Amino acid sequence: MNGLFRIVILTTALLSMALVSSDAQNNCPQGQARCSKGAYGPGGCYSATNSSCTQGAICSLGQAFCASGSYGRGGCFTQNNQSCTQGAICSLGQAFCVSGSYGGGGCFTENNQSCTQGAVCSLGQAFCASGSYGRGGCFTENNQSCTQGAVCSLGQAFCTPGSYGKGGCFTARSQNCTQGAVCSLGQSFCAPGKSGGGCFTPGRQTCSAGAIH
Repeated sequence: MNGLFRIVILTTALLSMALVSSDAQNNCPQGQARCSKGAYGPGGCYSATNSSCTQGAICSLGQAFCASGSYGRGGCFTQNNQSCTQGAICSLGQAFCVSGSYGGGGCFTENNQSCTQGAVCSLGQAFCASGSYGRGGCFTENNQSCTQGAVCSLGQAFCTPGSYGKGGCFTARSQNCTQGAVCSLGQSFCAPGKSGGGCFTPGRQTCSAGAIH
């Protein structure tokens, strides 16, 4: 009887320890509830007075959950001033520009912005696609031009990269282009030699093996 009594006490103690361990893992502090793990999140303890639980996601009270989708990872959002579009959370009144060949897309305001194959530009602008001469970008057709990815001011031309320089935008009325080197009008380019060369004015200067005198 003495041995049996000891076994009963030991078993009771072990069961109590197991229950305490289980409580520690599954129960939440007083006043909080448990949000079970679900499709939107891992769950956890939350206070129902200022939070809500949606399929494992805990959000502030008054918020909804935007499920992840093609455009973003989703998350909690406030419906009064935000919107959810296939996982992308934007400010209310905005639309979503889907990523494309020109950019990664994102939220944009249709009243003053436009979306072109993932590139968001100001309204009235066009997009200059990247090319041999530059990375491209948004440009204003009224006062800018696009040449194979290079955006120049209207009236400018593009100096193609060459053996003398990296080229760039230049004004043909006051500048010239020589194999990628842009010099002032009336100047020539002194090809590099023993010295580094550069633009020079014939008649006033001379060029010898890259040295300008």
